[in-house]
Amino acid sequence: TTLHGSNMEYSRNMKLSKPLLVVILLLIALLILFMLIKSHKNEEYIVHTVKISQLLSASIFLAEQGGKKVREVRQNKDPEILAKIKGHTKEGAAEYVTLGDQKSHAIIMGGLISRWPKLNCLSEESNSHTNLISSHPPIKHREVNKYLKRDEEVNINDVSIWIDPLDATQEYTEGGTQPDLLKYVMVMVCIVVDDYPVAGVIHQPFVKGNNGQDGITYWGWVNHGVSSTVMKGKDSTNSEKIRVISSRSHSGDVKQVAITALGDENVEQIIAAGAGYKTLQVSQNKADLYLHTTKIKKWDTCAGNALLNAVGGQMTTRSGKKIDYTFRSNPTIESGLIATLTQANYNKYSKNLIISNDN
Repeated sequence: TTLHGSNMEYSRNMKLSKPLLVVILLLIALLILFMLIKSHKNEEYIVHTVKISQLLSASIFLAEQGGKKVREVRQNKDPEILAKIKGHTKEGAAEYVTLGDQKSHAIIMGGLISRWPKLNCLSEESNSHTNLISSHPPIKHREVNKYLKRDEEVNINDVSIWIDPLDATQEYTEGGTQPDLLKYVMVMVCIVVDDYPVAGVIHQPFVKGNNGQDGITYWGWVNHGVSSTVMKGKDSTNSEKIRVISSRSHSGDVKQVAITALGDENVEQIIAAGAGYKTLQVSQNKADLYLHTTKIKKWDTCAGNALLNAVGGQMTTRSGKKIDYTFRSNPTIESGLIATLTQANYNKYSKNLIISNDN
């Protein structure tokens, strides 16, 4: 009787445990289903590859939004526009960081990181401790879409983004009393794969486009195409004068170096501001040679370098080396740079301009 009773009790326990087992299994299945759905919804946040067309489209949008904010700060005459002096150039000129720099940085960096959290981004204002503005920039652009058939998808770890949220900050601060200086102001984003700039965006917020709207955007995508605003002019290798464009505030010894290398009678010097503006002038064939003889930061040069690459131009350090834009590389180009619209121009002008090293 005792054995029979024990078996009955065991049988009842088994019957009671089966419904509980079914509930547990259902809960496990629901948990797995929930995790799969969540993983699918967040797929874009865990991607390991990225399309250049999408990065470029987002960069164009964000550069224009950054430019809009830069313009608003300047036009509102915000008392914080001259936030602080962050340093001085080798020549002793003040280097400013303004509210415009910081707000543009927050928009561009925030938008890129929001959409691609694993993306390596470097900005001139990365150390400003500005709160980023999260957004989801569009990943399609009407002009960029023309080149989608030859799109490139690359490992996101191989990509670096160099951002200059406001180039020509000194001219931006002086633009209230000298509005003509505002044409030099640029907002720039550059896309690098490994160490090579493959696409660049240069937005000019204070110049009106042909449609009367504020701002003109120039972009180039190597081996694909350029924006309709980029009008590559005729090669001027055989012109009488070599138009050398150099910096208004970082002049160094550019004029003397150019005269020594190219001949006094051959040089016509153009004084301008902002690395973006000067590179743009070369890309538009409004200058033959951009020569910089002092230190310069890579976020100043990267977008212009990409644009020149896209139109068949050339930019190197003063030692004739390609500029290394890898994420962890030194952000400073120590010796300056040489940039031209064509390889032929580069070969002709650089032979007497190249120095022995970058130190």
